[in-house]
Amino acid sequence: PPINVSGFGLNLNYQFLKILVETNTSYYFNNDNVIGVPEVQFVGGLYLKSKFFGDNLNLKSGFTFYYTGKRNSYSEEREIVVVEPSTKLDFILIGEIQELAIVYFVWENMFDNQYFITPYYPMPERSIRFGLSWELFN
Repeated sequence: PPINVSGFGLNLNYQFLKILVETNTSYYFNNDNVIGVPEVQFVGGLYLKSKFFGDNLNLKSGFTFYYTGKRNSYSEEREIVVVEPSTKLDFILIGEIQELAIVYFVWENMFDNQYFITPYYPMPERSIRFGLSWELFN
């Protein structure tokens, strides 16, 4: 039988001068009997976003915070277990140079939080990614 879940969501993108605030938040009511749906899901960021050096560098840099509330999940024995809330903080720096090249740097899970979204499947540890994309021909 289908299960009805009610809730609300908030999606906000607001920029004031060079400061950008982004959030995507969901809250669900009465989800105690639902598998895999967290009570609260929050992804929010605070960034510096602007063009610099005579509009030659389009930059977005800042922090992204993730919060996943407690949720019910199945264990390996097909029993229902409660997965505790988890948090994660990432740092990102993305720059587009003269609309030709994109350089990015991401430091994921800065505080090396050990957490699960699905039991027995740990999420990635602290990591750093660096990338470069260059458009040769247009």
